[in-house]
Amino acid sequence: MTVVADLEGEPRVHHVADGRGKEALSSYYESLSEAERLRIETVAMDMWAAYISATVSGLPDGDQKLAFDKFHVAAHLGGAVDEVRRAEHRILQGRGDERLAGTLSLWLYHPDRVPDRSWVRFKELIYGRSKTARCWHLKEVAMMMWETRDRAEARSSEGSPTPASKASTRSSNGSRNPRAVIEIVTASASPSTSIWADSTSTPIHSRSTRNPESPLV
Repeated sequence: MTVVADLEGEPRVHHVADGRGKEALSSYYESLSEAERLRIETVAMDMWAAYISATVSGLPDGDQKLAFDKFHVAAHLGGAVDEVRRAEHRILQGRGDERLAGTLSLWLYHPDRVPDRSWVRFKELIYGRSKTARCWHLKEVAMMMWETRDRAEARSSEGSPTPASKASTRSSNGSRNPRAVIEIVTASASPSTSIWADSTSTPIHSRSTRNPESPLV
């Protein structure tokens, strides 16, 4: 099932369709006027190719309006770190070097949530000269994009990220008006396997406040 809903103000469902194919979302865009499609600024979704294709072809500058939810991006980045860790561990282990042995869980921690008992070991790992440490730092830099307001700020190294203000495009006459930011929620028949694309405007949503003493790139 595909559901299109508001991300701002009073929750409201705009569209429901069977399946997760391109048509399930394209049919929503096709039901809108050109002016309504122009008012849509961001479409938050999981990284599903059919939704990406429907948005790119169904909205003006659709490729600039995609916002992938943080959960799925984090999962891909975390998986990449672990893939590098496993490959590097095999090489090091062949040389009798066990520095990465038993470290899987440490690489998965947010810097602010590392247990006190593991903090010294964690610092040794992330400040080390391993390929895994380098990959972990790249992941952290990528995740910091959720603290920025737009593409320019994400590319800039100046200043500190601040939460984005939300935009509203309510019509004055109360007529149907797609909001500037919408989301697509996909769910299977089983609640246990449902996927919720939890996102807001750009950025999708801010991370928890970092500890100033936490290790960063």
